[in-house]
Amino acid sequence: MKMMISRSFLKGFTRAAGTIGTKEWPDIYNSTMKDYLAIRKDWEAVGNSITEEYRKYAETRK
Repeated sequence: MKMMISRSFLKGFTRAAGTIGTKEWPDIYNSTMKDYLAIRKDWEAVGNSITEEYRKYAETRK
C-alpha cells in the first residue's frame, strides 16, 4: 500500500517540529555603519592601551 503525504501536511509537520526557520541570517543592512563603529572601537582600544602603557612607563621614570 502506497501512502501519499500532502505538501501542506509535510510543511505543517516540519514547522511544528521546528526544523525550518532555525537559521539566523546575518543582518546585512547598515553594515557600513557597523563596520565603522567596530573599527572605531578597535582603534579606541589601541589608543587607550598606548596611553596606559605610556603612563606606566612615565611613572617608572620618576
